[in-house]
Amino acid sequence: MGGWKELIEVSVGERLIEIFAALAAHAVAVDTFLPASELKTLPLSAVAGAATSKQDFELLAGLPDTFADERDDIAVKVFRLYAYKGGQTSLQLLRLSTEVRHTLTVLAAREAVPAPTCGDIFRQADQADLPQ
Repeated sequence: MGGWKELIEVSVGERLIEIFAALAAHAVAVDTFLPASELKTLPLSAVAGAATSKQDFELLAGLPDTFADERDDIAVKVFRLYAYKGGQTSLQLLRLSTEVRHTLTVLAAREAVPAPTCGDIFRQADQADLPQ
């Protein structure tokens, strides 16, 4: 019985985790009627919670059909494919949601700020000059 690491290439899995976090942030913003301009104010804890408490289709609700960034467009299409395929593929998304929650929880715990926001993490990423 193979694990999800055997079924998803590392680069694809990393991109899905990235998209999963973005979709969870989007879902929280939609639920709280937060304008896109204020996305940076979202608490990481709320995004982490949405990653595991929302169904895949709930994370996809309200998204545009296409995105300006082709990389984002492809990643969301892959996520949609995984979400709607069902079976073992949906189980892989469940595992990825756990990874997203864990990652965001670890990032939040490392922050000196008591309740870090998405903006705090964006600033850290900018300062670290991470590759896109």
